[in-house]
Amino acid sequence: MEEAPAVKRLLRGTIDWGGISREGLVANYNKLRTAKVSWLQSTDRKIFKYVTDFFNQELDVPSGKVLVEFFTKIDDIETVERLKDICAATPYEGANYSHVLRTIIEDQQRASLSALLKDTLDISQKGLVVGEGRDKQRLEGVKEAILHFQRKAADLLTEQANVKTRANVREEAPEAWADYEKAHAAPEAAVGKLFGIDEIDAVCKGAKTGELWLHAAYTGELKSVTGLNWCYQLITRYATNVFFVSLEMPLVQIRNIVCVMHSTHHKWLRHPSYKPLQYRKVRDGELSEEEKAFYKIVLDDFYVNEDYGQFEVWSPDHDVTMNDIRAAAEAYARNVDLGFLVVDHGGIVSPVDKHKDFNIALNSVIRDAKKLALHFNQGAGMAVLLLFQINRQGKDDADKNDGRYKLRALSHANEAERSADVVTTSYLNEQLRQDGRARFCNLKNRDNPLFEPVLIGIDFATRRLTQVVGAGEGMVSGPDEVETILRDV
Repeated sequence: MEEAPAVKRLLRGTIDWGGISREGLVANYNKLRTAKVSWLQSTDRKIFKYVTDFFNQELDVPSGKVLVEFFTKIDDIETVERLKDICAATPYEGANYSHVLRTIIEDQQRASLSALLKDTLDISQKGLVVGEGRDKQRLEGVKEAILHFQRKAADLLTEQANVKTRANVREEAPEAWADYEKAHAAPEAAVGKLFGIDEIDAVCKGAKTGELWLHAAYTGELKSVTGLNWCYQLITRYATNVFFVSLEMPLVQIRNIVCVMHSTHHKWLRHPSYKPLQYRKVRDGELSEEEKAFYKIVLDDFYVNEDYGQFEVWSPDHDVTMNDIRAAAEAYARNVDLGFLVVDHGGIVSPVDKHKDFNIALNSVIRDAKKLALHFNQGAGMAVLLLFQINRQGKDDADKNDGRYKLRALSHANEAERSADVVTTSYLNEQLRQDGRARFCNLKNRDNPLFEPVLIGIDFATRRLTQVVGAGEGMVSGPDEVETILRDV
């Protein structure tokens, strides 16, 4: 594939040979640095590596003279000759440079896609050995062909962001004032995806675009239930479209849980015959005739109500990485305005790069989840909830500390302290179970103070989280009072 003229223009735009302003050179470099360009010539790779190393040290692009002197000194004549060709190329900046960059990326993606399609066809028809070294494996059949295509197709997507990633903060003062005025005029725009419990929302104001919210719990202590409740309140109260990736529960189980949750919607509470349904009775087909009639009403409303957002659930039958999850979510987001992404749970996600050390592999999953939050949909970003597992030692410590966990309780996941924007936990013991309550704590909150530990109600029959009114008070059960505490969580 011959693309030398265009590639020369890309490199010319990051080297100071005159013809481009310093601001233009830096802008060009930042665009090229964040783009997925494959350097087909070794000389081009060496030149851009030098430019990158120089920029990291000097916060500026090098002159052509500096480059020529360096490669002459190490006797790399081939690269010196290539630099002469680059010097003669037409200098581009601004929109023209962006157009050249997009053209090259699209050409390279088109060629990579053609090769991927050929490999996919070979795998489906006769089998193919892919990978290198320890990752080498033979794939065969239609299913493995499709999975191979899905995984590799995600890598073809450009990482180039549509948002600003670098600037002189002093020069950003006018933009900072404009952002404040925008927030002041529309304070609701600064609110993220609300959790539905006042004590939590008053401090955090929801999970915001680009944030990674990590919620951790010990086995059986409301990890998945927290994610499902959050999604349910978003779709029914705020018409938010959500994407829920379940690596533990099958699709049918999630569907039944959420449909039972809908029987607790406040719209049913004033009707004397409508009582919240029990998940186990729905699962096992043991509803009374009256309950069956109500369940049908609940399902009809859930199916046709245009005021609700969409609730897309993916329960893959194979191992997935964060790249796979991102590709699936972005494919879904092409058809709907996606507002919230949940992964249940992080300990089961496969790392993109395999590693013998389990800790390193798991921490890489958390880093990739944060990247997903930041760069989803080419930099538009997404609020991401990553559910996570508490270890046995952490549970023992919390038992002795009134249900309050420490960050080290997250199994093999020290990266959570660095990458997650918010870390919350849910805790249960026998007394709390009997009282229908759980303790939620806040271990990290990057952009806000920590909220105080809060007791949240849990109706185990419906899997529904509720708000407890008044310190030390029990859950109330009268219809009017229930409407006060049981919201569209």
